[in-house]
Amino acid sequence: GDESPLHNLVYQAVLACPADSRKALWETIVPCGGAACVEGFSERLQAGCAELAPPSTKAGVVRPPEYMPAGAVRHASWLGGAILAKIVFTQNQHMSHYDYDEEGPTAVHRKL
Repeated sequence: GDESPLHNLVYQAVLACPADSRKALWETIVPCGGAACVEGFSERLQAGCAELAPPSTKAGVVRPPEYMPAGAVRHASWLGGAILAKIVFTQNQHMSHYDYDEEGPTAVHRKL
């Protein structure tokens, strides 16, 4: 199939970001969601990312912040999205289904 190992997806995501932010991204990979709870997941991700990161950068898979309750890591993606949505909606940058249906993908660029 078209499945890529997660560390390859991390690599592609980091390369899609501005060059001046890549080092910080490589050094602060925070796994979250259900898969992050699997024993050995972070270690495997760390090893794969270490192979792909530039030699001058140490890829770092970091633990969730200490203030995050123990069971919250599996919902961290959802929580982050909910917080972002709260910020975006107050700035009127949200996209309604109607807007998208009327204008298509160009509506997204107009809102940004």
